[in-house]
Amino acid sequence: MACNFEYEYSAELQELILNNWLVNLTGIEGCWFPMDLMQEHNIKQLKKLVERQDATFGGEFFQEVVTMNIWALLKANKTV
Repeated sequence: MACNFEYEYSAELQELILNNWLVNLTGIEGCWFPMDLMQEHNIKQLKKLVERQDATFGGEFFQEVVTMNIWALLKANKTV
């Protein structure tokens, strides 16, 4: 993959790959975060919320509300 990225992929393909591997939630130049680590962090925080709120991961509220807005909820709660 590294060789393909370095020698074979076009600039457009490189940008596409990077845009799907990294996320910048701050909007600040150079503040990129690996998307898989962000997802693991969000899952960890969701599990903490489930423990505190006596709710289930598969519950409709978590599926439709909490998981879709986890970043904003964590930021409002100052846990990120």
